[in-house]
Amino acid sequence: MNNLVIAIIVAVAQGNLIGRAGKIPWIGGLPIDMKYFKELTTNHVVIMGRRTWESLPGKYRPLPNRLNIVLSSTMPESEEYVVARNLEEAIELAFEAGHSQIFIIGGGQVYKTALEVGIVDEIYLTQVLAEFGPNQTEDVFFQIPEGWQLINSQNNPQDSQNKYPCKFEKWVRR
Repeated sequence: MNNLVIAIIVAVAQGNLIGRAGKIPWIGGLPIDMKYFKELTTNHVVIMGRRTWESLPGKYRPLPNRLNIVLSSTMPESEEYVVARNLEEAIELAFEAGHSQIFIIGGGQVYKTALEVGIVDEIYLTQVLAEFGPNQTEDVFFQIPEGWQLINSQNNPQDSQNKYPCKFEKWVRR
């Protein structure tokens, strides 16, 4: 699996917020980020937890032109997605299917596990330059860990289609 590149792709608001009550707080307000996500992940593998899968709008489930792998110990097999019991199995399935680029797309626990086991090569981080009120108990967060270096950053201003300014960043291990 030497040529395999594993990346996290995640969007965070100020305060590192990625989710609130099972939803992305800025959903629908940042089409430039959806376009960026699609450009990066199309024709590759996306690995996600069951709750992330369930949070995808029906018309985008499965994410088209991608191998969708869902981490779950309870979901049945389906023609729409592949089920893996854990991250290691998901990566093995992606590799066996001939893919060399994997994107881990959430949620918070899947990101945490991937970083803890040290399998992530790159992090594509969208900084949504907005606040969404005080923290709540069900909020989910993501923070770039120690030992990572920013290698690319692109500013995207607020405009008539994008409700919030944002920044696309690419991080790699130091």
